[in-house]
Amino acid sequence: MLERTPVPSDRKAFIASHIAQISEEQLLGHLESLVGVRHPVTAPEGLRAGGAYIAGQMKSFGLDLLEETIEGEHNERFVNLIGRESGGRSGKKILVIGAHYDTVAESPGADDNASGLAVMLEMARILAPLRGKLTPQFVAFSLEEEGFWEAITTRGRFAEIRSPSGGR
Repeated sequence: MLERTPVPSDRKAFIASHIAQISEEQLLGHLESLVGVRHPVTAPEGLRAGGAYIAGQMKSFGLDLLEETIEGEHNERFVNLIGRESGGRSGKKILVIGAHYDTVAESPGADDNASGLAVMLEMARILAPLRGKLTPQFVAFSLEEEGFWEAITTRGRFAEIRSPSGGR
């Protein structure tokens, strides 16, 4: 279990010290692990492998992992992955930091969205041990490219949001 660190009152120095912890090596490692087709129809095994990598990283940062099952168009089951502070804290506001981990068909998804996932995972690594006024939850969304949008409410449950095109 990771020891939690309280946020000090000198915010500028605190923020600068954490920005200095950003690791190019970590970011590139995440990219190397995540770049590849992760599409629910053309490469469901890639999508599941990407999810397994993300889940493993979240756990390695000392986060509790929740899996929110969502159903695809053809009744397939996929998951949104939620990494949150171990034990959670009720009554605190939640800050959602998220990125989607599926890709369009036949795309390696480097820019859309392995790069976003790499940054989210690096943020999770750095922020997971901290305690502050907000509780960060790191969410890897599945099926974004298929028009499914899921979001976390302040109670830590998912609420469906309709996409602008009217899809789920």
